[in-house]
Amino acid sequence: MPTLPEALSLAQQALESGDRSAAEDTYRQILQIVPDEPRALDGLGMLFFEAGQLDAAESHVRRAIAAWPRNPAFHNNLNLIYRQLGRHQEAVECCRKAVELDPGSGALRNALGVALQEAGLIEEAAASFRDSIARNAGQAEAHYNLARTLAALDKLEEATSAYRSTIQLAPADFEAQNNLGTLLELQGNFPEAMACYEAALACQPSSPQAHRNRALLRLLLGDFAQGWPEYEWRWRMPDVASPNYSESRWEGQPLAGRTVLLWAEQGIGDVMQFVRYAPLVKQAAGRVLLGAPASLHALLKSTPGVDRVVEGDAGGEPFDYQVPLLGLPVACGTTLDSIPAAIPYLFADPEVVARWRRELSGTSAFKVGIAWQGNPNFKGDKYRSMPLECFAPLANCDNVRLFSLQKGPGSEQLPALAERLRIVDLGPSLDEAAGAFVDTAAVMMNLDLVITSDTSIAHLAGALGVRVWVALQYAPDWRWLVDREDSPWYPTMRLFRQSRFAQWDDVFARIADELQSLSSRAAVN
Repeated sequence: MPTLPEALSLAQQALESGDRSAAEDTYRQILQIVPDEPRALDGLGMLFFEAGQLDAAESHVRRAIAAWPRNPAFHNNLNLIYRQLGRHQEAVECCRKAVELDPGSGALRNALGVALQEAGLIEEAAASFRDSIARNAGQAEAHYNLARTLAALDKLEEATSAYRSTIQLAPADFEAQNNLGTLLELQGNFPEAMACYEAALACQPSSPQAHRNRALLRLLLGDFAQGWPEYEWRWRMPDVASPNYSESRWEGQPLAGRTVLLWAEQGIGDVMQFVRYAPLVKQAAGRVLLGAPASLHALLKSTPGVDRVVEGDAGGEPFDYQVPLLGLPVACGTTLDSIPAAIPYLFADPEVVARWRRELSGTSAFKVGIAWQGNPNFKGDKYRSMPLECFAPLANCDNVRLFSLQKGPGSEQLPALAERLRIVDLGPSLDEAAGAFVDTAAVMMNLDLVITSDTSIAHLAGALGVRVWVALQYAPDWRWLVDREDSPWYPTMRLFRQSRFAQWDDVFARIADELQSLSSRAAVN
């Protein structure tokens, strides 16, 4: 029988060679002879952890700590178990104890930072990562973790620097290259962002995430020839689901007499933007079905080129070919110069329009519909949406009356500001009975202007042919392109872009100046 040190060494050798079974047998043999041997308890506990047996893992590591309470590695291992169990505060306490026992360890401070981050203590996590780097500046992992934490705190310049440090230490770190590209793009540094995506793809050539990111940047820069085909990589993303259609995908070929299903794949705004392609499909096919959420059927039923609006799965109606709405630019070979922009292609119900004309007839002021909040579940919403307070300069314009088109998230801001900004809240009266956006579309037809954040309201106004101004973040969504005030997608749209990251004051100052001029001209006419 080997001595205890020899047995522990054999277990460690088995672990290093990947023989978990031999390591487990050795640890169990040790514990039969020395039931409270802490290193064997900890080692066996971590084997349980790797196997997903978390209760057994916790029990063994806690016994190890009881036998050797001043071993920082044991406390750190218990932290790993608690993190996996979702017991984040206990994980933090384990890490704090480990750091207390070995205050000079950069690795343990890095582990504490991770635990703090998962517990939602982001500022403290950033401080812990900085402490880790101060003790061991060569830890690429700590620089990477600091970068992610700073990005979550919207400290983008510092996060960018931390990612650069990560890459300097680990040039082949795919996540660092890809994430740095995203940060640089958000800050409007498009050439370097593209270089990062290229570097990420050099690390992982088949990464759907990096291909999608590069595709969206190409689209933003107007490179439709490369952007649209590469955007097909989105279907390989783990969080993107595709219906399991047996029918072939339509790729632009003539289909005389055949039926094609166009189906919605993303958000409501995307449906509104890309349903414009239906007439082009109709030219190639005998019949066109549009698969969309039931809530949108009333709005979409009169779309040119659509024979019938159905549920996303076609409601059991047979079809010969199918294509996702955002696959239509590829099928149709869309370039910047060939975007189908026959406006309007969405239409408000005439009876509802007439009803809202009567409702809004009580004022002779210049009528402006406003919306400020998109879907908060969208990852980038905090950059594209703005507080209602930003619209305050518009309320000071002469002969202007603001009408809120906001429904759902964001509307809770109205009670505190509606009176001061002289806003008429139409939200509670919109779309409750007739269907999503039916009332909203009719209201828009009775307004002089719509001013909105980058959300579905912008697409609806543009598709209706209503005059609409959109306030855009510094580096906007791909569809708004760069360095232009107009949109080739919507001829009646005007774009007002941030000149500085995350700053809306100058945007709304410009909007207010233009609105005052427009409303004054309207009053004279």
